[in-house]
This record gives sequence, structure tokens and C-alpha cells, in this order.
Amino acid sequence: MFAAAIFAAVFRAGESDMARCSSSPPAGAGTASPDSMGSHEEGVVDVVVVGGGLSGLVTADTLLRAEGVSVRVLECRDRVGGRARVLSTAEPFDLGAAWIWVQQNHNMVALTKRLGIETYPTKQLYDSVYETRRGGVQRVQNRQHPIDDGERRMVGGAQAVADDLARGISKHALGSIALGTTVHKLIHRASSRVVEVHYSDGDGEGIVRARSVVVCMPPRLVPEQIAFEPPLPLNLVAALGETRTWMAQQGKAIVAYPHAFWEEARFSGEARSEVGPLEWITNCAITQRQRPALCGFLTHDKDFRAAPEEEQKKRITAQLVRLFGPRAAEDATISIFDWAREPATCSTRDVSVSDPWRHPDYRRYQPLLAAPQWAGACWFAGSETSAQNAGYLDGAVAAGLARAKELLKSGVLKA
Repeated sequence: MFAAAIFAAVFRAGESDMARCSSSPPAGAGTASPDSMGSHEEGVVDVVVVGGGLSGLVTADTLLRAEGVSVRVLECRDRVGGRARVLSTAEPFDLGAAWIWVQQNHNMVALTKRLGIETYPTKQLYDSVYETRRGGVQRVQNRQHPIDDGERRMVGGAQAVADDLARGISKHALGSIALGTTVHKLIHRASSRVVEVHYSDGDGEGIVRARSVVVCMPPRLVPEQIAFEPPLPLNLVAALGETRTWMAQQGKAIVAYPHAFWEEARFSGEARSEVGPLEWITNCAITQRQRPALCGFLTHDKDFRAAPEEEQKKRITAQLVRLFGPRAAEDATISIFDWAREPATCSTRDVSVSDPWRHPDYRRYQPLLAAPQWAGACWFAGSETSAQNAGYLDGAVAAGLARAKELLKSGVLKA
């Protein structure tokens, strides 16, 4: 089996409501005319969390566990989870973030244990396949590898963590989550010590006032989609723009079968290809609680990404036949999800990244991204802002925990 360290690009940290998660710049996105849509305002809450991905939900959960803090989460998608997303509740194949490494991801391990979410090992004893650039297919023996070396996935998929957190937040007397709600402007009213959060939803334009706001979005999306008054410092704006969203333009294909035919030939289902259109393939239903399926990361070839979905499926099927034999074309159900097409995940700059597998070095801008703005009335949290495991699920949890604790200690909510 290919070393997990080589292919650690296993997504981080969740299909978006494309109409509600606009990728357009926020300029001119102020309050709409009453003739064109409704308008409503809401009262003051202690904290508004912008973004219902894992970091936003952990931020909200941590704040609510402190007594007396009211929190509202605003999420532009029609679901929580961000880049943690499954195909469906009935078939929770991970379309986004999926893995935990128990030796390093202590925050995720602790969170799954607290929520009672089971994990399972992803290593197997069977062989993998390697396809060379010239089209040669080689069988790679992996019988020396242990079944469980600390690389694990979650029963129910990574989105199960987000769903459990969201249920707890929604049930809390001081917590709430609004889906389909896109934030486009933040205005700091220093004299009244509040932040006006301007948003749009299915009812029109709205404003909610908060004592502090925690923005839990991929950094590059922030200057593209939210206007700030007063403006953020120029060095912070530059840092947000330079902080790449790891794996943002990735895509996955889930290929489900009635039977795990590859195991009959003692294949693990794992493959690496220099030809594509799937670059890395894994077995994504090892628990046997799901339909057998293979999961593959899509090539970044522009022609393939632009091709009609039926053409993409034909090319994927042909590749799997090359790797695992003719049975790969029998009774296959293929689902494709392209994160580069989701404006709530992939910024305009992330689409054209030349080496998307390479994990960025987030240390340069991390202290600046983690620092409070507007005298503690505005904070940024997200996996990319984390001081540990930035870009991973664990980094999202760490950032949410850290920012919530820093906010509580800041005294802003006591002022």
C-alpha cells in the first residue's frame, strides 16, 4: 500500500447551495431595496460565528459550554459540515475530509470520543496497483503492512461529527444555526461596541448585531466575499489572500458495487495512477456497513474537469477496468463531486493552483490570522489559522477550540 505520508493530501478541512454561496465580490452588496426583497433585523447576541464547517461548529460548541454565552451560527450552505461531506446519510461515503491519524490528531480523537463516534482502520493486508505514465499496470504487494497503523476514518463519515455538534448547538437554549444564510458585510460600531452582521437568506436581507464575530471560512474567501467596515489592516488582507486553501480544487468519484470483487483477487482497492483520470484510489467501505465502493481523487486535467459528467464516468470506468479487470465495469454506480465548482470552498485563486497535492506551510501567516481585530470584536478561525495540523480536520478543531477560549479570556463578552 502506498505510504499515507506521500498521499497525505486526503482533504481537510465537507454539494453547496450554489445560489446562496456566491463567489462574487461583496462590492455593492448592501441592503437591497424593500421593493425587491424583504428586510429584517434581529437583536444582539454575544457571538456570531460565520461558517458552519467543523471549525465554526467547534467554536460555537466551546462558547456554549461556557455559561451564559449566546451564539448564532450563520452558514451559507443548506447543511453544516463545510468540507466534511458525505454522499448521503444512507451511504456516508466521504466526498471531502475523511481521515484521522490517531498519533498526531489528538483534537479529533478527543472530539470523536466525546461525541461517541466510532472510527475504524483503513489499512488492509491485500495488494495495491500502480499505473505508470506509459500505461503499464503493476501489482504492489502490501502483505507486510499492519491492518491498523493509526490511520482511521469515521463511521458515518466526517460529516457525522459536524451533524452531532450541530444538534447540540441547536438544542442549547442560547445556541442557534441558520442555514442558507450568506454573510456579505461586517460593520464594527465601536461606539456601541457591537458588530453589525449583514446577511442575505431566503427572506431577503437581514442584520444581526453581536458583541463579537468569529469568521470561520477559508481565508482566501474572506476578502472575496465579505466587506469590512472599517477595513481590515492591509497586511492582514494580504495574508488572507496568500493563505491557500489546501485541497480546495480537489474532486472525488465514488464508485459503488454490489460486491467487493477486487478482494476476491486479493486487491485492497488502493491504486495510484500517473494516467488518470483518478490519481489515487482507496477502498472507502472497509467497515462492511456500507455498500462496497472505491473512492478516487480526480485528475486536475482541465479537459477532464470540463467534460460532461457522462464522459467523465466512461473514462473512470475504463481506468478501473485497466486496474482491476473487466468486472469493474459491471453494475457500477458512479457519483462525482468537484470541490472546485463550490464557491463556498474554492476561491478564484485556488482554482489555478499548480501543485494542489502539496501541503502549504501555514506558519508564516498563522500568528497574524489568529490575532483579534477591532479590539476583540472580530476573530478568524479555520483549519488554515491553526497553530497545529493546519489544513487538516484536526487543525479545524484546534482552531475552533483556541479561538473560543481566547475570546472568552479577552473580556470582550464581559464589557
